[in-house]
Amino acid sequence: MLSSAWHAGAARERRRVAARREQASTSGHRKRWPSWRWRVLAAVILLPVLATVVLIDRDPLVLEAQELTSERAIDARGLVSRVRSEVLLATRPPRDLVITENEMNGVAALARRAMPRVSGRVNITPLGVVGTLTVRIPSTPFGSYVNVTVEWPPSPDGLEPPGICVGSLRVPKRLALPITRLLLDVLLGWGNGRAMLDMVAGLSPGDGQMTLAFHPLPDFAARMSEIRDRFRQTRDAAIRVSEPERVRAYYEQLVELAARTRRPHRISLAMYLSPVFELAAQRSAGGGAVEENRAAIMALAILFGSPRFELFTGPVIPGGESSAIRHSSRTTLADRIDLRLHFVYSAALKVASDSGVSFALGEFKEMLDSAAGGSGFSFVDLAADRAGIRFAEEATASEDSARRLQGLLAADMSEGLFFPSLDALPEGLAEAEFRQAYTGLEAPAYRAAVAEIDRRLAELPLYQ
Repeated sequence: MLSSAWHAGAARERRRVAARREQASTSGHRKRWPSWRWRVLAAVILLPVLATVVLIDRDPLVLEAQELTSERAIDARGLVSRVRSEVLLATRPPRDLVITENEMNGVAALARRAMPRVSGRVNITPLGVVGTLTVRIPSTPFGSYVNVTVEWPPSPDGLEPPGICVGSLRVPKRLALPITRLLLDVLLGWGNGRAMLDMVAGLSPGDGQMTLAFHPLPDFAARMSEIRDRFRQTRDAAIRVSEPERVRAYYEQLVELAARTRRPHRISLAMYLSPVFELAAQRSAGGGAVEENRAAIMALAILFGSPRFELFTGPVIPGGESSAIRHSSRTTLADRIDLRLHFVYSAALKVASDSGVSFALGEFKEMLDSAAGGSGFSFVDLAADRAGIRFAEEATASEDSARRLQGLLAADMSEGLFFPSLDALPEGLAEAEFRQAYTGLEAPAYRAAVAEIDRRLAELPLYQ
């Protein structure tokens, strides 16, 4: 009986010990959960700070930005044209593709005019290709620049992994090529980025130029077709600025006006702006003035600029309207057809992008014109470019601004409402003349000439 009581007591003691252990275990879990949550919270807070410290620099690596000159404009155009014809539109891969340092820096110079916060430079030597990119960001306690360096060594057999640095963070070489493949796959379509890199048989840099050699790729034509379709779809989704039905309402009105205008002499674009923006005011009486103005500008660009602006709107032009387009060819600004084109091109590009990009494209064309065989650098053309940009800004800045523009244009058919005086603005400057008078696009003399154009624009009734 005593033995039985002893065993019962021992059993109770074991149960108490087990209960204490279970309680201690549960309590331990309760104590550990907050510690894990605090660790996650600390990581969420500290990782961005650490990344900021590592990735941001106090000084830029690209100290002197590439200036857009006529030579660089020609180089940029040549590279884009060659890549388009020899790669994007080709049915089989080229054996070799030669790219010069000047061509790549020409593209960098054009890009910087469109994106002033971004500066790039490429150096090609027999030791390899080094590309450096500096992005200026809002000031932080750690600096105001993000610097990226990519170093691609000579690769006689395939592609060697590049050296990639972002700030003080160096990407391990074993990850550099997979990361590059992944980024290209995202850009070109899954599998296409890998195929394009694997197609490269070798990279041979020299003094100021590099040669890319390519392996045959059996499905090259199909892959390039897929890449072109992907770019086209991305472009159409990204740049669609107005519905085709909305634009068509203004286009049809313009065509009708052009058909009525059977005069042998030229007619000012202002005669079309007045009725088309009167229609915009009627259509936006209940709201949506910005959207209606945007559609009106695109219709003007399609009829008085180029049908290619349908890329930004979808199909607008029905068949059989060549007669209306012939009538529109007599339309001018400042009694010049070329200035009408500059104005409507820049206005439409402003609607489709930002004014920096629009003006950079205008400068790009003027630098091409200043080269041998071109028509020369023209501040008159640039004035028309900036007038188109300013017009589109006023037309789409806000509902109040859009309605004010509609009202002023509906009441006034004169060019003096929106187009500046061109008196004493130089044009037809050859490159040597431009450099002698203005040095370059970053020089004070050039900036002063552009500021004078802007001053004239600011004095116009539409922009006061």
